[in-house]
Amino acid sequence: GVSGAIDVSVIGSDTLAWIGDADINQTGGNSGASGLQGVYVGASDDAEITAFAGAIAGGFVGAAGAVNVGGLKNNVNAQIRTGAVVTAKGDVQVNALGIKHIDSYTLSGAAGFVGGAGSVSVWAVGDDLSGSYSGSSDGTSQDKSGNALQGNKDDKHGGSGGSDTADHDAASQGEGASGMVGGQLGGLGSSGKNSSQTSDNNVGKYTNMANSSLGASAPTADKVATAEAAQSAMHGIHGTAATIETGTKVTTGGSLQVKANENLHVSTPLGAIGLGAVGIGVAVGVVNVQSNVAATADGDIHSTGTVTLDSELYENIHFESFAAGGGVVGVGASVGVLNDSSTNQAVLLGTLNGASSVTVEANTTQVVTGKTWGIGGGGAAIGASFIEVDLGGDGRTTGFTKAEIGDYAQVGNTKAVGDVTVSASQTVDIDSQSIGLAGGAIAGAVNFSFVTVDPTVTAGIGSHASVDATGFMKVEASTDIDASSQSLGVALSIVGSLAGSFARSEVSPVVHAYIGDHADVSTTGGNITVRATSNEGKANRGARAKATSGSLGGLLGASGAVATANESADVAAYADVNSTMSASGKIEISADATNTVTANAAGLGGGGFVGVGISAAT
Repeated sequence: GVSGAIDVSVIGSDTLAWIGDADINQTGGNSGASGLQGVYVGASDDAEITAFAGAIAGGFVGAAGAVNVGGLKNNVNAQIRTGAVVTAKGDVQVNALGIKHIDSYTLSGAAGFVGGAGSVSVWAVGDDLSGSYSGSSDGTSQDKSGNALQGNKDDKHGGSGGSDTADHDAASQGEGASGMVGGQLGGLGSSGKNSSQTSDNNVGKYTNMANSSLGASAPTADKVATAEAAQSAMHGIHGTAATIETGTKVTTGGSLQVKANENLHVSTPLGAIGLGAVGIGVAVGVVNVQSNVAATADGDIHSTGTVTLDSELYENIHFESFAAGGGVVGVGASVGVLNDSSTNQAVLLGTLNGASSVTVEANTTQVVTGKTWGIGGGGAAIGASFIEVDLGGDGRTTGFTKAEIGDYAQVGNTKAVGDVTVSASQTVDIDSQSIGLAGGAIAGAVNFSFVTVDPTVTAGIGSHASVDATGFMKVEASTDIDASSQSLGVALSIVGSLAGSFARSEVSPVVHAYIGDHADVSTTGGNITVRATSNEGKANRGARAKATSGSLGGLLGASGAVATANESADVAAYADVNSTMSASGKIEISADATNTVTANAAGLGGGGFVGVGISAAT
């Protein structure tokens, strides 16, 4: 018996709200407006996905496979665009909210003399689905590659050679179809025109007119391609973003808020069970996340109230993979992989004057729980489990949280602002567990749990920027990270058993707070603080690894466990070359890090003749 199920869920949408090249509240200098007058630009999107793929098979040979593939790319943008002039006696707000919730279930089961079950779950959030693919010319090596969204032009059918995209090819076919319709109309018009019947002559006349009109207005492939390019070049920003663009002027008698907020929940449990003389269960789950959240303001801003740029990212990701096989030969293999390279930023550019306070902040919170189970039982049994969590990136285009008054920004240059706060923070909690269990006449269990956390968190005042304030000034960057990696392997057998467990946790954030080169910052009414911290005063958080293995056999029992934990935060606070700082109070530039590393390993082996247990923790 053979059973298979495939579920594909793809959502891609753009939700945009904007003020374009327009004058808002400019009549009569807006002199007669109420103090309650406000301007609000808001965009929000709530995407919820529940996906299920399941397969069950039985027979002499029972084979079941379930595949769940999904992609979610929703762009949510609220904008005041270039050329806009916006005035309000009260508040101006630009808000973007993105909510994403994914629940994906993938299950398979098979039984028979040979029972094989496999479950595969792959999800991408924020990433484009790739058109690339690879293949083999000889059945072994992957020596051929191509793009599923691109093909070769066919010289035999009027093509010019070279390659063509699927979009352009579809436009070309549309142009050809338009010509075919025009040809049919032209033929009908000619036959009517040559007829002796008046009605036919009328039909011929009007169809000829239609043919001429169609020929004159039919879109060509190049015109369609140009329109597509223009659409792609629209002001939409990848991710969730609230933006005031360059070349704008915003004046408020109240407060200005530019806020972007994204909330992501992902849950992807999957399982596979195979039972038979030969029972095999395999489960593989992969989650790729690249959220992009931004609150930015440029142009010329005048405000008498508070000015706040706030970018918030919250992620809660749970994935669990279970695989079991039972029989004379029983194999259970489970794999779970998470890659998260999200970005979050709040950036103030241009000029800003008169605000009672200025806050530029970006806050990221990420909670990840993952567990994989590999269980094998039978005459010969193998239980294997692997989990990997990688959170971070290169710090430039991926894996960062940033708050900044940008390069060449002018804050308070004609009218000083009050308090100034530039703050970036990232909180990460990861619990990663792999479990491998095996029992039989001969048994083997092996499992791995690897965790890497290396985000970049920066808060700063950029190169050549100028900030004049009358209150306190704070530039602060911080991380709060706890990364736990655990592995457990147990093998029990009548004859002999082997078990191995490996756990690794690496925490290496980059945390910088700075005043950029040639920047000029001053306050006449308080302190200036530039501070960077990582896990400050939190000795119970950091990098933690625990590996445990145990084996017991009638003749042989051997096990090994290796745990490695490392924390190496790059924490720095500084004022760069040729920068100037002046304050009526004190100036503090400081950095503080609490590095806590815990590694525990235990390997226990017992056998009637030989028992071996080896462990190492670093």
